[in-house]
Amino acid sequence: MSEAGISESGSIVHLEGYGFIRVFGTVAEDGSTGYHATSDTDIDELRRLQLSDFSWKTEEYHRGLKQFCGAERSQVRLAEAQRNHI
Repeated sequence: MSEAGISESGSIVHLEGYGFIRVFGTVAEDGSTGYHATSDTDIDELRRLQLSDFSWKTEEYHRGLKQFCGAERSQVRLAEAQRNHI
């Protein structure tokens, strides 16, 4: 993270073709580094943590849907047919 100059509290950078964004760097327990970006340059650390928690809960939900309900094996597109499969 230090090479890119991205801090845990967030750094504002210019993304060519888009504009200014705030990028957050996080270090996981296993030592891996992750980055999160938002177009909301006024976001604070608490709000970022809340949104990160929400996104993790969404990831857990989708993983459960795939693993335990077999949603990835369903060859249907209509919502009603997907519910019937589950």
